[in-house]
Amino acid sequence: YEIPLRLVGSEMCIRYRVEAYQQAITLDANNPDFYYALGYCKANLEDYEGAASAYRRTTELRRNDVEAYLGMGVVLSRLGDYDGAIKAYQQVLVTNPNNAKLYESTGTAYLQQEQYEEALKMFQRAATLDPRSSTVQLNLGVALLNLGDVPSGMAALEQAAALEPKNGLIYLQIGDVYRAQNNLEQAQSSYEKAVAVQPNLKEAYLELGKLYLDEQDYLRAIVTYRKLVELQPTNPEAYFQLGVA
Repeated sequence: YEIPLRLVGSEMCIRYRVEAYQQAITLDANNPDFYYALGYCKANLEDYEGAASAYRRTTELRRNDVEAYLGMGVVLSRLGDYDGAIKAYQQVLVTNPNNAKLYESTGTAYLQQEQYEEALKMFQRAATLDPRSSTVQLNLGVALLNLGDVPSGMAALEQAAALEPKNGLIYLQIGDVYRAQNNLEQAQSSYEKAVAVQPNLKEAYLELGKLYLDEQDYLRAIVTYRKLVELQPTNPEAYFQLGVA
């Protein structure tokens, strides 16, 4: 689960909304809609602590508010409180056993804690409920790979790519697996596909450049690292690798 698309309007416009919602709460402190709207805005402003507080109050006033618990889990994860995020999701999993997004979000929090077996259970359930979700398949693949089941992990990643062929992150992950297997030709092909479908994917340029260097293809390495510098002008690693090339 990701924080919803940013509100239409400038940051200043969103801050005006925050002020309006806070005034509404001053006049009626028991309306859960006011707190949810406040949390939504604060999350968009990256005030994650304020958002968590607002979402928490929403759930106190409306105890089975799935969206509020999802929002709270996301902002707690952004704050690094993965245990808190998992607890937030679990609050509504019991009463919403067919909500794929809840299982996916819980699995993602487990992944962040490197609890791969628990993550796998969550992603398997999410995949059963929503077999067309590329992100579920991607995360399922990551969990399987971390548990040492490379064939099943790669199968999940390939399924993710089939479902969302324009997602460069999937090809980046596939490339990483091939590189770990020392299958450099397939790794290069995957990284090249990653930047082809997602030209701003910084991590793919870094890995692709390293492969070009290993092949002593310095011209393509230089072109690749120049693109990385363009995307990340304050990244010292990008300049270092450019210098090496």
